[in-house]
Amino acid sequence: MTAAYAPPAEVEELREVVTAFTAREVAPLVAAAERDEAFPRELFDRWAKAGLLGLRVPEEYGGSDAGLQAEVMLVEETAKVCAGFATSLIVQLTVVPGIIRAFGTEVQKAALLPGLGSAEMVGSLAVTEPDTGSDVRAIKARAERTPDGYRISGSKVFITNGTLADFYIVAAVVDPDAGHRGIGLFVVRRDAPGLITVEKMRKTSVRSSDTAILAFDGCAVDESDLLGGDLNGFAKLMSTFDGERVVHAARALGLARACFDAANDYASQRQQFGSPIRSFQAVAFKLADMVVGIDAATLLVYRAAALADAGLPFHRAASVAKLFTTETARAVATEAMQVHGSYGLTADFPIGRYVADAQLETIGTGTSEIQRLIISRELEAEHERRPR
Repeated sequence: MTAAYAPPAEVEELREVVTAFTAREVAPLVAAAERDEAFPRELFDRWAKAGLLGLRVPEEYGGSDAGLQAEVMLVEETAKVCAGFATSLIVQLTVVPGIIRAFGTEVQKAALLPGLGSAEMVGSLAVTEPDTGSDVRAIKARAERTPDGYRISGSKVFITNGTLADFYIVAAVVDPDAGHRGIGLFVVRRDAPGLITVEKMRKTSVRSSDTAILAFDGCAVDESDLLGGDLNGFAKLMSTFDGERVVHAARALGLARACFDAANDYASQRQQFGSPIRSFQAVAFKLADMVVGIDAATLLVYRAAALADAGLPFHRAASVAKLFTTETARAVATEAMQVHGSYGLTADFPIGRYVADAQLETIGTGTSEIQRLIISRELEAEHERRPR
């Protein structure tokens, strides 16, 4: 897509609604959530009541099916207020309904999608393991066949919304001899026998997002709980990662905007040598560089989302957006802290939280190194396709 990007009018109209909603309903909850390291479950209800939680859910299941650009906008605006809240939102808004919508049976869709959009149910995706991060093919959790279904054993870590969830989409190996094709995805209810541990993790980044360790010991699930009724869980996960990366890039974009706004305001208020510090070139150039990075990131994120909404390939565009935007967010956060000086290290200013939250951006949903690998392989394949 080479044409200039312009957000659809309906997305910008929705942004006005979201901005007002976020200031009224979301921002007042941030301080307590960050202090207590606890995501407020009621926030899902507030998003649902405002009609915002079902953007990925098809209309026949009670959602609005608004498209990736709308999801990106909602996550961006949320992250401007709190990246932790945006992290929990992404899983409920995009990740879980996305994989159910794409691969669930009609029975599974009818049972799960309406509850996700209405916040009657909270869902979570459980893939990462203690020894398995980027290499999904190496997961060790096993799902052994039984006459009635499967028994899952193993552990999962860094599971967003883990202690809040009513159900999990769990990746486990069914057929070890089939390699990554032998991985299945299972719908596991919170009260399933054999789900023996749901333990909250303590974090230094995105503290207001719920993150958990899960342990399964012969956890019994029915045959009907196998997502889609077949295996190929690895391929299913990989096919949804592009959209997730764009949405995670939107979280980084919102965080970068929050960092810039804080630095821009502080640079006008802080006086040194009889003048606001923004009048000094050293500070003014930092602000200018922040804006350049944020403007470029905005175009990359929304270009990738627009390609997805148009049904066009966006694999490389997703990784480009994720790589550039997340690294921009870390750089902007660091420079914003420098503008604040020692005051940025105090609890009176949010910039310390922003810097901590920015560390997640280049790690989650595929590290910067993984994004560079994806992009370089795409370039190599493109080169090989050229006429000789």
